[in-house]
Amino acid sequence: MNLKISGILVLLMCFSTSCEKDKLVDEYDAFEGRWRWVHTMSRSSIFDNWRRTLRPAVTGYDGTIELHDDETISFYKNDGLLANTKFRLKSQSTDNGNLFLDLDFDINENGLELNGKRSFSIINDTLYFTGFPFNGYEEGTDYSTTHQVINNGIFVRQ
Repeated sequence: MNLKISGILVLLMCFSTSCEKDKLVDEYDAFEGRWRWVHTMSRSSIFDNWRRTLRPAVTGYDGTIELHDDETISFYKNDGLLANTKFRLKSQSTDNGNLFLDLDFDINENGLELNGKRSFSIINDTLYFTGFPFNGYEEGTDYSTTHQVINNGIFVRQ
């Protein structure tokens, strides 16, 4: 009888800890919350030294990313929800107090296309992420085809 109870307890422990593997813990919970897009640098071609700052006033829309403690990520355009999906934690690291995170998720809805592993970083309380609102989202003036994004989107905590 005790062996049966021990086996059940071991199974319960395995199930209860397996759900935690994608949680952002310790200093990585700094990624959780709502982040508002400020700007993204771009250029029209790899041969062009002229840089353009794309920001909400230029594009006509803003973008927000929200990482939730239930292992989901949401993307908003002008405060309207574009997509919400579960993520899988691929890797996390630190370097000189900066945080780096790789998440795996797939989104193909409402004009937003973000698939596979995506990298996030927090440097000096600023979130860096490539793919939203460019090249992931295209509407009206298609900046993702007329301009090559040359660095991450810059986001600040909301």
